[in-house]
Amino acid sequence: MEHFIRIIFQEDQGKQFMRTFAGAMAHTLDENLMESENKVTFDHYTTTEGDFVYEVALTQELSNDKADEVANTIANTIDGDYTIEVSGPGYTIQ
Repeated sequence: MEHFIRIIFQEDQGKQFMRTFAGAMAHTLDENLMESENKVTFDHYTTTEGDFVYEVALTQELSNDKADEVANTIANTIDGDYTIEVSGPGYTIQ
């Protein structure tokens, strides 16, 4: 996945978390979410280090301003201790 938004937690956030994540993304990035068969796919997996990752693919890289806006929306919408990764112009913003 070349362009993405990823949230990394140390604990599983449960099945309902995907709705919260999807809502935060649709609020700011509806036009940039990668669609497959007319739907957006949000992925969830556990890393070998035991972290819980929630991510969504984007159609294009985000400008620095848009990446900051997304990170702020996530921070204001989702409580807890986590890392946000947003792919940007040639690097990932954390």
